[in-house]
Amino acid sequence: KNINFEDNTLINYKKAINKVTKINNNKIKIFENNFSDFLSLDNKILPNFSWAATNELARLTYIITRIVKPKIIIETGVGPGMTSWSILQAMSENNKGQLYSIDLPTPNTKNMPEVGYLIPDSLKDRWNLLIGSSKKLLPSLLREISEIDIFIHDSRHSFSNQMYEYETSWPNIKNQGLLISDDISNDAFINFSKNNDRNAILIKQNKNFPIGIIKK
Repeated sequence: KNINFEDNTLINYKKAINKVTKINNNKIKIFENNFSDFLSLDNKILPNFSWAATNELARLTYIITRIVKPKIIIETGVGPGMTSWSILQAMSENNKGQLYSIDLPTPNTKNMPEVGYLIPDSLKDRWNLLIGSSKKLLPSLLREISEIDIFIHDSRHSFSNQMYEYETSWPNIKNQGLLISDDISNDAFINFSKNNDRNAILIKQNKNFPIGIIKK
């Protein structure tokens, strides 16, 4: 089922960060300024691909990582690597954390030469990339790691795949940890939130469907 969202049901990413972290807007603004600084150092013009994260998702994940200082984040779906880059930059500034990313092999085209090709080599010491489907790789990864701070879904946005990833990762997300999902385009995220007695926060972004976030 596709969901039609009215603008008044969505909030901006700064308000969402405030809701889940209780950090005030002044501190959020400081982290946001740092995001702009690191992105503009040597990368003033980034390629604009349909698979790349929106500005809202990149800023959300960067600022939350800076605030929460997670030990472990797992994400599904990497593409060019904008979200991964944002997370890894925040982890580098925190001097803490490891990112585990799961994605399918790339099409090996000019616009997509390899998974995560945007990520600078200087940040890859905290990056663990697994190539394959989440249905094959996620369960074994979760058994190995046991507890995670944040899970981010950004792979195939079908109802069945989203529900699979939410349900599989949820038991391993620690208390007060976060589940973040890009492209809330069907009932999966809303249903999952209700089934687990959690309030779904929906965040507007510069694309058709919002970002979702819930706190465990």
